[in-house]
Amino acid sequence: MKLFGLIVLLISTTPSFSQTRTTANYQLASRFSPKKLDKMVFSTSVDPHWLKKSNRFWYVYETPQGKN
Repeated sequence: MKLFGLIVLLISTTPSFSQTRTTANYQLASRFSPKKLDKMVFSTSVDPHWLKKSNRFWYVYETPQGKN
């Protein structure tokens, strides 16, 4: 009987999931839509071009001003 009382006590003192739920912030999430991210992120990959017989390479990346 003591074990049953302990289990009931533990269950009653832990917060339920419905009480800890937060509301969605759709306005903040819309700032990171794919359409808007395309305007902020230009190049996310690196294509290394290795120099022969070396451990060095060169690459190109894109910014709003153009390619570097």
